[in-house]
Amino acid sequence: MMFWNRPSVSTIITLLTIFTGLFGSIHGLQLIEHFPFTSSFDHNTGEVIFWMLAILTSTIYFLHQSSKDKQRDNLVNHLINAVSTIPPKDFLLLFHRLYLDTKKVIKNYFDTSEETKKEDIEALIRLVLNALLTLVNKFDRANDGTQYGLNIMIFQDFSKKDINPEKYKNNILFIENETDINKLHGVLELNIQFSVSSISTDESNNNNDANLRPITLPIPKESKVSVGNNYSKTLSRVLPGAPIAFVENKMSRFTDSTKIVEWCENEGDFTFKVKTQIEQYFCKDNYYYMKSFLSLPLPNYSSSMKGVLNIHSNQKGLLENENIKQFIIIVDPFLQELINLIDVYYLET
Repeated sequence: MMFWNRPSVSTIITLLTIFTGLFGSIHGLQLIEHFPFTSSFDHNTGEVIFWMLAILTSTIYFLHQSSKDKQRDNLVNHLINAVSTIPPKDFLLLFHRLYLDTKKVIKNYFDTSEETKKEDIEALIRLVLNALLTLVNKFDRANDGTQYGLNIMIFQDFSKKDINPEKYKNNILFIENETDINKLHGVLELNIQFSVSSISTDESNNNNDANLRPITLPIPKESKVSVGNNYSKTLSRVLPGAPIAFVENKMSRFTDSTKIVEWCENEGDFTFKVKTQIEQYFCKDNYYYMKSFLSLPLPNYSSSMKGVLNIHSNQKGLLENENIKQFIIIVDPFLQELINLIDVYYLET
């Protein structure tokens, strides 16, 4: 269709129109006399050429106009998408203020504290998470009643000598009872102290997400398995959400949490029991406050720690469409602050 939209096509249409008019003026009387066509039509060469030129001109004009209409529609759609991904009013000003305030508090703590305490670092991590929660709320253009929760899961690598896999056995989810936990690559551990929620208003619990409980999610050593004829299809052995975001180092998002069951059926290599547990957790037990969620790997530029940021909402459509790509780019400085604080928490306290 792009060919018919070229400027040269307009020139061709103009020339064809001139030639059509020329033949029409020369053979006007014969054209009138023989219109409409009859079985006794005298095939005069000039008349035949006129009608061929008229049909050709009309066809090229139709294709040219259709191509222009399509280009205009594409432009309109592009503008609509561009407008829809523009940050809400005052979002960048809010981001700038929150980041400067957060950075100032963190810097002041490390400049003035003689001893680094775990509870202090936990508070600083929640400070960053609360800033992100405010930005999510603003960027998502949330309706009244929309609530958000943010939490961090940290990867515990079982290949490290100082980590005992048995420590995480009681809280592990979505795994068969007979699975040997020692054969896993590791787990993602949810620390409740690394969570905040806009639902919680009780300062006594440090604004932690009261809906959460300590859990760990398995990370297998082999992330993929080939199945089917000639092993033509590849299925994931890694759970959707935080685990696959961690393994593949890219965002995992479900704008409707009930779709996670469909993903497991089509894309995952899980037993019926595990899929039933996933459905129970996401679609029943926790659906009232986690109707949509996304998992985002934390940047790992120089840190020895690795983790995932989870964001969930009690409404469907969390950061839907293309908005999320822009949001991730904007909030990257906050994500870097988080991984720096996590480094201090695990390595220096």
